[in-house]
Amino acid sequence: MARNQTSEGIVLKSGRIGEIHKSVTFLSPTLGIINAIAHGAYKGKSKLGGVTEVFSRSTISLYYNPPKNSYKITDVDPISYYENLRRDLEKYYIASLWAEVILRTYAGGGEFHGVYALCCEAMTLLDRCRSDKNSTALSFFLFEYIDHLGYLPDFGSCAKCGGKLAAGDHWYVGEAASIYCPRCADTNLPKLSPGARRCLAYARGKSVSEKLKVDLDGASSADLKRAMIAIVQHVIGGALNTLRGAGGIL
Repeated sequence: MARNQTSEGIVLKSGRIGEIHKSVTFLSPTLGIINAIAHGAYKGKSKLGGVTEVFSRSTISLYYNPPKNSYKITDVDPISYYENLRRDLEKYYIASLWAEVILRTYAGGGEFHGVYALCCEAMTLLDRCRSDKNSTALSFFLFEYIDHLGYLPDFGSCAKCGGKLAAGDHWYVGEAASIYCPRCADTNLPKLSPGARRCLAYARGKSVSEKLKVDLDGASSADLKRAMIAIVQHVIGGALNTLRGAGGIL
């Protein structure tokens, strides 16, 4: 492996090491999830401080140390800071939830180009969308990410009775993220309304600008978010820590 490498990356997590150094975990389209150290990033005049903040997207130059199997960040050329995402607390927690999902699934374990492209698109969408569309943006990413991983549930038939799921019915997310028809489901379960499913079908594969045109009412958007979170928590095998830390914001 070459000692000097360069890759685009989105910072998903950062933390302090000692007084002045910074740990940076970022998603790369070629390297996957990388843990690196930005030496001296917390010094007042360091050029690596602001450009390695969480959710910044940059071209990152790295030095790889084979004996220690570790990376050091040597330079950063910023691409986007996603300023609106940083200023809006709900948007910030949504991006934090996405980052947690990516990290807990190891970015799918391969084919990082697809995950990186999806992450860039989702961050751009969240940064540009109106605040009343935050929940819908959250759901778009989770749906497409679960699809990318190959873990979408069967939307053809009810997991309990085996009957065909009717297009005009509400569908419900049951045990192990399986889909139930209205006759088999507890109606308190997370649900996918016909309108929410049409919204997902329309947005799939569309550009950011086209996704921004999607209009979903507040109740349907909330139901969709609850359903997508239920499915992704099954995929990762546990509760999302970001939901607890958000204090009800999400």
